[in-house]
Amino acid sequence: MNANRTLAAAVSAAMLLFGPAPAAAHGDGDHVDRSDDPHWALFETVAISQAPPDYRYHAAIPARIEAIAGQEMTISGYAVSLGQEAVTDHFLLSRYSPECPYHAASRPNEMVEVRLANPVRLPLGREIRITGRFGLQQNGYAGLFFRLDGGAQS
Repeated sequence: MNANRTLAAAVSAAMLLFGPAPAAAHGDGDHVDRSDDPHWALFETVAISQAPPDYRYHAAIPARIEAIAGQEMTISGYAVSLGQEAVTDHFLLSRYSPECPYHAASRPNEMVEVRLANPVRLPLGREIRITGRFGLQQNGYAGLFFRLDGGAQS
């Protein structure tokens, strides 16, 4: 019985020290600040690995993703700025909002490098739709395997 009290006291102290679990902080569930665009579920099928000596990311791209390379695609997500500019034509599109402190950073199969035809003001913190030509790349040092070229915000 004494061990149970000690454990309960430790859990209570941890809750006071660290606060509630992140999922409880959302209130609306885990889909807040996460894009449910179906392309992200497809991209999750890409197996990502790292190995010594350089710990560069490696991606095993399934044939069904290779088959859509070169085609026009529209995908929703959250803009992640690559610099300090408010207006840009080059940024990352993420499945998760970078503004949400309750989500870990996106994995390499949850990011798309975007190059627009014309610069736009990035609408940070809200979901956007981008249309462009989908492509694959092998940038294992940056962990980038997908891209949209010549795109536009739709």
